[in-house]
Amino acid sequence: MIGYKQVAMLAATAPVILVGCSTVKPDTAFEGVQRTVMARTGQNLQWIRDAATNSNVEQTVRSLLEKDLTVDAAVQIALFNNRSLQATFEEIGISQADLVQAGF
Repeated sequence: MIGYKQVAMLAATAPVILVGCSTVKPDTAFEGVQRTVMARTGQNLQWIRDAATNSNVEQTVRSLLEKDLTVDAAVQIALFNNRSLQATFEEIGISQADLVQAGF
């Protein structure tokens, strides 16, 4: 199972992978991290950037908590509710913008 530190490492290195991009598209960098985490763990990541996404995440968490709590459900809830991980996703967007501004 992939841990929080590994997810954060993937998130932090995503902008480096996308050095060739000429415009700022933070969703692109996040989607790469999201696909990697899904492929390795089967868990979904959400970058909560607006009220609609937040509402969807809250509904998913409520739905997971209505059932018997499994290890997978607990990990999913932890990923959704991890503020540090959300901050790392924001750093992806900032880092990518910095790379584009630097002219890479």
